[in-house]
Amino acid sequence: MSKKLKILFIPADNIAANISRSYFFAKGLSQFSEVYFVSWHDHRTVQWLGGTPSKLNTFICFLKSLFQPFKIYKKETDSFLRVNCSVFIDALVGRLVGRINGKKLMRKHNSNTLQKLITEIKPDVIFYADSSYFFPAIEQTNIIQICDVQDDVDWNKFSIALQSTEKNYRKKQYQNYNIRYIVSESAHKSIIKNIGEFSFKVIYNGADFTELQKDYTTEIKELKRKLSIDNKFIITHIGSATWVDPIFTKKLFSEIYKQDKSIVLILVGSMTRVDLPNVINIGMVPASESYIYYNLSEMALLLKDSAGSGFLYNSVPLKNIQYGAVKKPVISFPIQWLEKEKFSNTTIIADNNINNWISEIQQVRKNFSWTDSDTNEWKDYNWDIICKNIHSDIMINLNK
Repeated sequence: MSKKLKILFIPADNIAANISRSYFFAKGLSQFSEVYFVSWHDHRTVQWLGGTPSKLNTFICFLKSLFQPFKIYKKETDSFLRVNCSVFIDALVGRLVGRINGKKLMRKHNSNTLQKLITEIKPDVIFYADSSYFFPAIEQTNIIQICDVQDDVDWNKFSIALQSTEKNYRKKQYQNYNIRYIVSESAHKSIIKNIGEFSFKVIYNGADFTELQKDYTTEIKELKRKLSIDNKFIITHIGSATWVDPIFTKKLFSEIYKQDKSIVLILVGSMTRVDLPNVINIGMVPASESYIYYNLSEMALLLKDSAGSGFLYNSVPLKNIQYGAVKKPVISFPIQWLEKEKFSNTTIIADNNINNWISEIQQVRKNFSWTDSDTNEWKDYNWDIICKNIHSDIMINLNK
């Protein structure tokens, strides 16, 4: 019997909502491998669970992560093993000692932790889903090393000194990997422009089609009754504040309320409240409950202009794919990936003119219908298929 592949998996986050690209990579790879998921106390969890971020919370999470003892365990809700170990997170320390010094301290500490993890676990593969942001890659090793770049960087928001330090660091890291993945072609072009020529395989984000496509008829009926929206046209935005501009959203739905009181917007996730009679602010819900809201939706909106932000324009929002999985139309500001793929269920509006948005919402409401062509456009964005392909890439490299 062949030995089961061991993957030491370093995620880009440890937000308890379990809805990130990192989480689904680990979950999918655990179908084929023994996955050890490095865990720490993520200060952003409080926001995703509906609480208020604070320096105190960030400091407590820093201490808990730094001093947590080594432990391998399995949660009932996980398909992989979790590994507690001493992890240095620079979110608060960087403000105290400077961002450059904070990152240097973090990476030196986490390098030592990584060596201990390798000794304990003896992995065949190390998957740096953080793209070595937290944990630097090993410079010379027989272990297969993989990176994933899940977002582009708004380099113009960095000081000149920090830009130089981080670009040099990333260039050095990219040289250590056997396999390099990235979330979009435009993010890859940004790396070529800012860091240098490296080969990357584009892996777009995906969705949990199995869970999203379950029958939620009973739950939807109850939710409509609870929210008193039985006779409403339901628009949603599900996720974080990343794609919601509260000022634009308030202007848009104030005008919609004047023109058409049959339309409601439901905001689900960790974003700023929008207090209007036609906006329902749900806040954070568990991932399993969010699937009900995706199915409840009749339309989705991405409500933040991507102009001037490489982070937004070069992204591949998970929510777009989740709406695709449940066969819903989407209206969005420009995203390079959407412009390239030209999904039939997606409309792009390149300005923030309120009348243009209202007109398009009404047009889509009146004319949209899902077709077999739409299904074919989205079918390969299933996390199960994506992770099966990643596993194949790993096995090819192991057998070289």
